[in-house]
Amino acid sequence: MVNRDADGWLGGDGWPPDPLLEKGLSAADLDDWHELTAYDSQRPYYSADGVDRDEAARILSAIPEMTLSQRWNYSPTLGTLLRSIAKHPQVRGNSPAPRGEPSEHFGLSGVLIDDPELLGFTPDIAVGPVPPWVADLDPELQSEYYHHRASCLSSSLYRQRWYAARHRYDLRDAGRGPDEIDVVRGPHGPVLHLWWD
Repeated sequence: MVNRDADGWLGGDGWPPDPLLEKGLSAADLDDWHELTAYDSQRPYYSADGVDRDEAARILSAIPEMTLSQRWNYSPTLGTLLRSIAKHPQVRGNSPAPRGEPSEHFGLSGVLIDDPELLGFTPDIAVGPVPPWVADLDPELQSEYYHHRASCLSSSLYRQRWYAARHRYDLRDAGRGPDEIDVVRGPHGPVLHLWWD
């Protein structure tokens, strides 16, 4: 869904008054503000084609073993990411630099995962209706209230998607969860972009 804000409902800070109730948006719509605003702020940081399974297998055999134990910030190790990509065709690597011949300087900052089930997750929490007293708050407090509601739903989706991806795609040696999990444009439609910055 792309909303160009024709009705002005996004407000000055980008948060709708109550998108699930007033505009009938689904939790999936709420999760991805980039799609709602038709702006992909992650585009400079990922390649939609990514490192595929054939390239991952080639890189695994071409770079030094010691390089495979390196990681981009708290991401899984390079070896773990490459083995996941080589094993699972729906996973592609996100290289932070132009790719050429693999070397000891090769790295991956994240992965793109084409998994409709992960994309289809919905929040496992209920936020309930907006209390009537919210209308009496000054605009700044209203904005904080709506931001908190959206954050609760977004955090629920992040947690579910990370735990599922971590186990389903063998990303278990990450130092922590990704800094961001975003829905972005992939080669054949929307994909999840998990990245550690």
